[in-house]
Amino acid sequence: MSYWGGWRRQHQEFQRRVKQHRNQLRRDAEFFDGHVLYVTELRWTDPFDAEPPVEFLVLSIGLAHSPAVVRCSPESHAEWLAAGADYLDAVAAATDRAAAARERHEAECEKLGNRMMWWRMREVEREWARAVAAYRAEVAAAGEAYVPARTAVAQHVAAERREAERRLALERAHTEERRGKARELAALPLWGILVTGRGKGAEVTLHRYDIAPAVPLPTDTRPHRWEDAQPLTGLALEPAVRALRDTGASVRWEAAATAAVEEEFGHPLRTWWEDLFPQSDLFRPPRPSGGRSTYTGTGHHSSHGTGGFSCASVH
Repeated sequence: MSYWGGWRRQHQEFQRRVKQHRNQLRRDAEFFDGHVLYVTELRWTDPFDAEPPVEFLVLSIGLAHSPAVVRCSPESHAEWLAAGADYLDAVAAATDRAAAARERHEAECEKLGNRMMWWRMREVEREWARAVAAYRAEVAAAGEAYVPARTAVAQHVAAERREAERRLALERAHTEERRGKARELAALPLWGILVTGRGKGAEVTLHRYDIAPAVPLPTDTRPHRWEDAQPLTGLALEPAVRALRDTGASVRWEAAATAAVEEEFGHPLRTWWEDLFPQSDLFRPPRPSGGRSTYTGTGHHSSHGTGGFSCASVH
């Protein structure tokens, strides 16, 4: 059998993998305090097609991307990598010894087979069986020595996952609390709409009846179909603003009303609006094509936005 075929080729691939993993562990040795490290499982099996196969696992713990994350001290990181390198060395040495035994076994089999000395084949097979047993024992011992490091990493990963889940749950609770407050404020009939000008030159001023304006409100207003229903709730304000924007009018929020919302809500006006109407483009920059942006709104409370450039001016 050619050296490049069968288990020999697999053994060469095994050696290549071991070298690759050693290099990865060397790269992982770079440690930046405060950075999250990523844990990657490097798995492979023995090159002898053993039944059951001998499986290997070494952990790469560095800055390369991987789903599992861990935070640790430089000392723990160095200890884990050293344990992984020791494990690699041990399994590589055991595999090389087993490969040498396999070479001797095949050479003896070929020699005895050519001479028809079949009665000595039993001893040759027993020697190979002993070599396989020794190989498995060495690999098992290396694995046992590596268990404490793997267990420590797993515990750190689990702790980091629990902390991430705790932070996510807290963030969701805060978000839901904020959205609930947004809905409460939006249910109050406080809002008025003033429209000045016509067509694309029209301007819509959104103000609150319970708040004195920072500067006098415009007086050269024209009637609109929401006027008689005022004061409007924040929820009723959305379809009115959408319809007026669809005619080409621009929208401005009166400064005192804006300040009142942000004080009562505890977040920017944009966050309040987009908590209520996540599909709204009222605070998004216009499309570069120059055409009128399409405004949509909804009462579904599934997302939020904060900060950023606004195409709805606040005065």
